[in-house]
Amino acid sequence: MALMIKRTDAPVGVFVGGIDFARLSRADASRLYLAFLKHGVLIFKDMELGIEEHMTLARLFGERGEPHPLPELRHPDQPCLSVLTANGDKPVAADDPETHTII
Repeated sequence: MALMIKRTDAPVGVFVGGIDFARLSRADASRLYLAFLKHGVLIFKDMELGIEEHMTLARLFGERGEPHPLPELRHPDQPCLSVLTANGDKPVAADDPETHTII
């Protein structure tokens, strides 16, 4: 399946699909990076991204930074990933006072 990048109706963001993280070519990596620079948000709708997929994406945007200063927000297997949860359909950071569940 070929990489698909499709505009949204929103002022920012594009939908991304057809991505094969195991075989991500340099050309597709460049397309993702440029889409992020141009549109500000990449939306991976209806995709389950595991730790390795998140790490592959993160490497496209530069070197790994320091882990989140709050240990409870770090992923247990990959501390450089911050864990987010959701409040209904509204995505929020796990340390948001409106959120009662930390994953």
